Amino acid sequence: FEETVKCNESLIRMSKLPAPTKRDFQSATEDLLTLARLCCRNKDQKEPVVPAFQKIMRDGNVHSIVVHLLTLPMNKAASLSPDQCEMIRAAYTFLKYFCMQNQLNQALLFEHTNSFLVHMGRRLHVAEMITELLRDNRRIVSILSEKTARYLVGLPCQYREARCLKLLEVLVFNQRKTLKRNQDMVMRLMMEKGEKLFLLYNTEQGMEERQLLIQRMSQDESARQKIEYHTGLIELLAQVARGLHSATEIMCASLISLEQGFENIQHPSLT
Repeated sequence: FEETVKCNESLIRMSKLPAPTKRDFQSATEDLLTLARLCCRNKDQKEPVVPAFQKIMRDGNVHSIVVHLLTLPMNKAASLSPDQCEMIRAAYTFLKYFCMQNQLNQALLFEHTNSFLVHMGRRLHVAEMITELLRDNRRIVSILSEKTARYLVGLPCQYREARCLKLLEVLVFNQRKTLKRNQDMVMRLMMEKGEKLFLLYNTEQGMEERQLLIQRMSQDESARQKIEYHTGLIELLAQVARGLHSATEIMCASLISLEQGFENIQHPSLT
């Protein structure tokens, strides 16, 4: 508890500085990572988070200070210094563990979702944090606006990274159940993006290209990322069409056949 108070007071001072120095950013990064470690358990333990510490952070309003740090004008610049990036990355790491498997904390952060999206695409752990913010919480996922969903569906078009697709999976399949509203919305928005989003290798030429990428993926980072995106997209389509939902099934079938989908998922090099 004392460590939490100390870190929180340090972050409050940091948030009030008119012109933080390199050392200020480094100190804030250390404090944020300390808070994150308090919220999460060791990897060998069954549960990934410590609810008692999540509650301490919530009661101490630590999350509000961290959100404030993320919304300071200095963080909206087109170019961030390496020290600023490290601090922001640490802030999202803390927020990820703060809200993980905790619906009360998820609700507190949900209202700031649009502010978090400002930092998307800079490898600052934003996608991972928002995924945990929405995971296992059907209530907030069911009220997600179409404007926000449209933005999230547009992310794979820009970055072609599997983590963006994992975020969309949480929208359509949450707490082991599908959300028909979100399945319809996400599928429609995906179809609007068309080839900008889809990477299916569902032609003869495409299958040959995919095989070449599979052969190169152990040595070629770009090839590995393409294959991860491709398999992530197949998994997302499976979730969008999951359940007795003929409309999305028909749209998915127009993109890739059931046989091709199984072949992609069960490929020995991709399992």
